[in-house]
Amino acid sequence: MQLNADLGEGGKFDAEIIPLIDIANIACGAHAGDDESIANSIELAVAHNCVVSAHPGYPDRENFGRQAMQLSANELQNSLLAQLEKIAVELGRYNRRLAWVKPHGALYNECAIDSELADRFLNIIQTYDRKMGIIALAGSVLFKRATARGIACYAEGFADRRYMASGMLAPRHLAGACIDNVEAAVQQAQQLAGGLPVNALDSGHVQTAVHTICVHGDTPLSLGIAKGLYQIFKQVRPDAGT
Repeated sequence: MQLNADLGEGGKFDAEIIPLIDIANIACGAHAGDDESIANSIELAVAHNCVVSAHPGYPDRENFGRQAMQLSANELQNSLLAQLEKIAVELGRYNRRLAWVKPHGALYNECAIDSELADRFLNIIQTYDRKMGIIALAGSVLFKRATARGIACYAEGFADRRYMASGMLAPRHLAGACIDNVEAAVQQAQQLAGGLPVNALDSGHVQTAVHTICVHGDTPLSLGIAKGLYQIFKQVRPDAGT
């Protein structure tokens, strides 16, 4: 089981989290982050042999990329390509290639249910690099579109977010959408990793196969959750944290 975290977004524990995870999704300067945070995040990731994934979002810092934007096809493409290039250039300083991308926030959630936007996102990514892999919500439209097109794709589950019965993430404005207890987050991650059902926020259960578990690095409990997950899954990556 791969562990990943969304980083470079102003969280307090990025330096402590990176040694515990396999994939670092680095904010590209649109919804959050800047040249300094990108450079620092990638330097840490390389030092700990952690895979770097670009984490591009809508260019909307005021709303942290968590509100949908009505961008034209060209506007979206230009924004995403510029964000990917920021990560790729910095990785190039270490003779590393950018091989993975995970959309952020509203873009992530929209691609999970909107087939037209999902295809547009994939087209843009393949315009940049046809060998680029995707990290997408398990069972989502984006995951299904990517795999149907032969694009490498990690199915992602979340330790710190509740699900709806539809399999989508619970909207953040709903009470209980974010898990605010380390033990509960670790338990949900174990259930997801084992292919077991997890309680949905609205009703019933969600059961899906995942390849990677995510922790949001900008949350107060992120380090505690990451440590808990590392203790459970560290046998997958025994050299982590050394």
